[in-house]
Amino acid sequence: MINKETRAIVEALSTKLSSEWEIKAFGNGVIVGHKAATENESELPANFQIWPEADLWTAVWWPPLTLDELIDVEPTCVSGVEERCIEWVLERAESV
Repeated sequence: MINKETRAIVEALSTKLSSEWEIKAFGNGVIVGHKAATENESELPANFQIWPEADLWTAVWWPPLTLDELIDVEPTCVSGVEERCIEWVLERAESV
């Protein structure tokens, strides 16, 4: 079941992200992936997650990668208030 906070994040992201991004809610968080078309199945599009953790929120960003890079690249993370996490991932999404 999707909670009220998660619905609010989905709505906020839906109004600010282009249609190139797919937003999926899960329990108390959100997963968003870029719909980049690729002919190479070993390439992963950019994606991010946002979820609450106690009184703060956490956001994790994965840049576009190949499967080989996935082993060596760590995601970038930030914790803070909900609005800051949303702002942080939107800044990164603009660069894709």
